[in-house]
Amino acid sequence: MGIEKEPRKGLISGNIPNSKNIFWKSITNKDGSLIQRSKIIKKFKNYNFKNKIVIYTCGSGISACVLSLSFMHELDIKGSVYDGSWAEWGSQKKYY
Repeated sequence: MGIEKEPRKGLISGNIPNSKNIFWKSITNKDGSLIQRSKIIKKFKNYNFKNKIVIYTCGSGISACVLSLSFMHELDIKGSVYDGSWAEWGSQKKYY
């Protein structure tokens, strides 16, 4: 699977190095509620989050909050939301 072309003007295509792609809708039901805790645990059992710094991102920082809250409440994994997310990281105008 290749990298999709970035549809938003001014942003590059790509990814943040060492990142893992976990789509927030993969842990929600059709009504927007979280799937059962046991299913969340099963879904992420192959990821090694123990003793890692976890930073949640998305396109702009909003949907990353769903992952952050669910991981904290369901898996006791604390992390930070990168509120600039891809809109900042993928910007051709670098802020760092």
